[in-house]
Amino acid sequence: MPGAAPSPSRTRPRRLALIWREPAAFFVFASLLAGLATIAVTPPLRGADENAHFLRAYAISRGDLLAQAHDEKDRKGLWLDNRLAAAFDYFDEARARANRPERDYRAVFHDFSAVALPAPAAPVFKLYGGSEGYTPVAYLPYAAAAALGTTFDLGFLPLLYLMRLAGLLAFTAIAAYAIARTPVLRWAMAAVSLLPAAIFARATISADGAVLASTLMVISLCLQAALGERARSFTRGTWIALCALVKPSQIAFTLLEAMAREPRRVRNWTAAALVVAPAVMFALLWPLLVGTDIAAWRMYEPDNVAPEQFQLGWKLRHMGAHPLHFPTALITSLDYSRELWRQLIGVLGWLDIPLTALAYPVLTVLLVVACIDRQQADAALRWRIALVAAVTALAYVLVVFVLLYITVTPADSDRVLGVQGRYFIVIVPLLALIVAAFNPYALAERVRGGAAVVLAAISAVATVEAILRVDWKIAAG
Repeated sequence: MPGAAPSPSRTRPRRLALIWREPAAFFVFASLLAGLATIAVTPPLRGADENAHFLRAYAISRGDLLAQAHDEKDRKGLWLDNRLAAAFDYFDEARARANRPERDYRAVFHDFSAVALPAPAAPVFKLYGGSEGYTPVAYLPYAAAAALGTTFDLGFLPLLYLMRLAGLLAFTAIAAYAIARTPVLRWAMAAVSLLPAAIFARATISADGAVLASTLMVISLCLQAALGERARSFTRGTWIALCALVKPSQIAFTLLEAMAREPRRVRNWTAAALVVAPAVMFALLWPLLVGTDIAAWRMYEPDNVAPEQFQLGWKLRHMGAHPLHFPTALITSLDYSRELWRQLIGVLGWLDIPLTALAYPVLTVLLVVACIDRQQADAALRWRIALVAAVTALAYVLVVFVLLYITVTPADSDRVLGVQGRYFIVIVPLLALIVAAFNPYALAERVRGGAAVVLAAISAVATVEAILRVDWKIAAG
């Protein structure tokens, strides 16, 4: 009948079709589906450094924003309810034994059901183990969930899974908003955010979910400003500051503000400085408040290394006295590049849960296809965007290596220690942006979108399969 409203059976396919056509909508669908599955199968504290991040988020929920509590050795930590500490210790010890072939998490959970938790007693002091230097920004969703959980006196397991769920929802929402706002590379950003490493980061308690989501927001807003779309300086400045506070290495992304400014005008440089000033100020202020220590005792206590080797002042003087040591160690570390790429795609857990071997080349090809886009701008602007993206990517890599050299690398090491591929997932959109600046022919959107959809499906299956195979000893087939 003319004018009649469409039936629900007809509107439902249209809504489903919208999910497949819109990168942001598809990303939300795929991220939540894959993330919930990953939360369900990932055992407690099996996320990368999840034990340390859980403690930091919980402490923030209790008001310990500056990580001030310490033990007699001046190692920072928090006071944890003794029953919560007992359950935490049980799963942390199980995590340390996870790779033993005779032990899987079916037995871990079975044994935990028979463990009698201690009677309420005095709180127990737990060391942070490396998360004490992080600002509260990266942990806000987790801390909010922890505050809610402790209000209702949830036990350790419900509390941990509630915190994971809060992180998944929050960082999916931020990344989706960034994908929706960016004028180019929508499918590229969606594909990067749906790699196994990114799914796993959002599904566990980690700073990495906040790092990727906030970085995508900065890239998106700066691209909008560069291409003449509506993008307020205050909004960019806010997200640049939040990004820089999530992790020290993110200070490099303040350089992206240069995309939005015509370089030949002095007043543009002044305006850019005002936009990034809060990020720089807060990033410098935080170490002054809490120090630069990230549990260096983990490095010097077992190996009898002098503690001062991990102090900022001492390491800077060492770099001045031996100017070739750091660049030599950096270059030596690049022999690990192939493994770093595998880790960027996804070597999960504590770098002990590899995907099936075929997943790495397949996901790499799909990621490249999803990233083959083209900028619609004049040549001068495309050159500026590409140059700023390249400088930012190089600066980020350098900052990561410098920070790890200062904080975790002994003075006699021939390479920079602690480098992990997941740290570099944030520069993949920048590399795609450089290609898009000079690529005369973009792949059709349906091709890029199709690659991202297939990538998401393979990532989800490969992530769950890897965790089931390694932690639960359940092999496919």
